Amino acid sequence: MRTFTPSLRCSGAVTALVAVSGILTGCGSAPPTPIAIQPPVATTLSWFQAVNAHNMPVAQEHFVPSDRDMMAWSSWEPPFKDLQCQLSSATTRRADVYCTFATINSDDMNNVSFWNVYLQRDESGRWLMNSDGQG
Repeated sequence: MRTFTPSLRCSGAVTALVAVSGILTGCGSAPPTPIAIQPPVATTLSWFQAVNAHNMPVAQEHFVPSDRDMMAWSSWEPPFKDLQCQLSSATTRRADVYCTFATINSDDMNNVSFWNVYLQRDESGRWLMNSDGQG
């Protein structure tokens, strides 16, 4: 399992709005807007986009509430580059997405070049992640 801790950077009283797949979130105490209802692969790509943008609130919104602690990272890794995701399997309630990316060589992710992302559909119809990793 990865270990990271991000920090959301905001300057002064200026609220930085970041658009991630049509979602706006700010640097105040307001909670992020829930992610859009979209297919599992689009949800996964949206999560990677939030991670690359160092946007912790939006990245956490991609997880089921009970698994948001998976985003309790200790440092940001290099951005994910050359990202390719495809649906591995799906039912009406569960989906597995396989993603490859340029190899990341760092203290936390030595030679990692793929992740499996596991999602479940919540009562609103959104696909939310409940696990990720290799294997």
